[in-house]
Amino acid sequence: MRYDGSIQLSFGGGRFTFRLALGELEELEEVCGDRKPDGSIRRVGPGLVLDRLRTNQWTTGDVLHTIRLGLIGGGMNQYEAQRMADRYVAQRPAWFENALVALAVLDAALAEPDESLGEPVAGETGTGSQTAGSPSPASIETPAP
Repeated sequence: MRYDGSIQLSFGGGRFTFRLALGELEELEEVCGDRKPDGSIRRVGPGLVLDRLRTNQWTTGDVLHTIRLGLIGGGMNQYEAQRMADRYVAQRPAWFENALVALAVLDAALAEPDESLGEPVAGETGTGSQTAGSPSPASIETPAP
């Protein structure tokens, strides 16, 4: 079976499927981009957002939008995904905890995950392309407020 970048993680008091497919990654490039002096947006690639998450140089937008778009890509409608992102990311001061969720979501989208990241959606297992000592989280439990 082919791995599709989906991952199941605990978030917001439940267990959800997250996935960043091409459309979500393209939107992430824009919403996490840098604003130029002329007002246009310089898109940033998902690898740069992943690097910022891995090195704790993320922005709040990197965290919020990665989680929101991951929920949408995982099958949640956009309104519910926005509600979840507002409630469990924007309105909670647990930014480092949420950054770990975003890291796991984006990491799963860009490479086959290590088994320690979560459960691949279709019961598929990857070869574990991550190196030892990766900062990626095991399973993120986010308690309901």
